[in-house]
Amino acid sequence: MTWIVRGLWAVAGVAWFAWLGYEDVGLAVVLSLSGWISLAYVVTLWRRWSESWRLEPGQYLVRAAIVGLVGGATAPPLADILMLVKISIHGHTVADFTARDLAAVLWRTPVWALAGLAAGLALGLIHRLRKTGRQS
Repeated sequence: MTWIVRGLWAVAGVAWFAWLGYEDVGLAVVLSLSGWISLAYVVTLWRRWSESWRLEPGQYLVRAAIVGLVGGATAPPLADILMLVKISIHGHTVADFTARDLAAVLWRTPVWALAGLAAGLALGLIHRLRKTGRQS
């Protein structure tokens, strides 16, 4: 599991570094990047927390749902932070991203939170099935 966490962070770091130098004003790339960083963070937290949890198999489902929800809900604000960092580093007379872009990203938070919740529930269910030994 350690190599997965390190790989996620390595890809996130390289992608962020490449994105900073690329003159892109679209929202898709920054949202994808923030989603990847949130995924790396959530997997890191899950790995650390699951080693110390002594829970019943059904309780993993609830914890996974919460972790997924938090991971999904943090992606759009993180995208805004990334956009603000890029604006401050580039220092163009006309900003790469407008206030409308920042607001548009934040308005997507509920959708990302629901997607994170769904992913967390799915992964929690997979984890539960693996722990109980049931396979379909």
